[in-house]
Amino acid sequence: FRGKEAELEALLDSGNTLRDYLTHRRVIVLPSCVREKLGLGGVPMRPIFADTAGGRQMMDCFVPDETELTVEGKTVRICAAAAFSPGLHARAPALVPAALLHAQDGE
Repeated sequence: FRGKEAELEALLDSGNTLRDYLTHRRVIVLPSCVREKLGLGGVPMRPIFADTAGGRQMMDCFVPDETELTVEGKTVRICAAAAFSPGLHARAPALVPAALLHAQDGE
């Protein structure tokens, strides 16, 4: 995003059905600490709400310039939004909607 990159370990999460209400893209949930890695400290973001196992949670959402997934050595570009979860530990993996892996066009 804006010339900054972050590489994260991730889990494919079949329970993650969250979509960005503005772009309708599926949402990758990230630990809040990734915000600083991407230089997003002062960048305004939209709120997004998710019903999680721990209850309803508000997260900050944005759309990265570019997103890629690498699975079993194969890299594919996907269209996704991302949200920073205050509920994820700093060392937690990103939660990638499993549907992104199966979508023909990454949507």
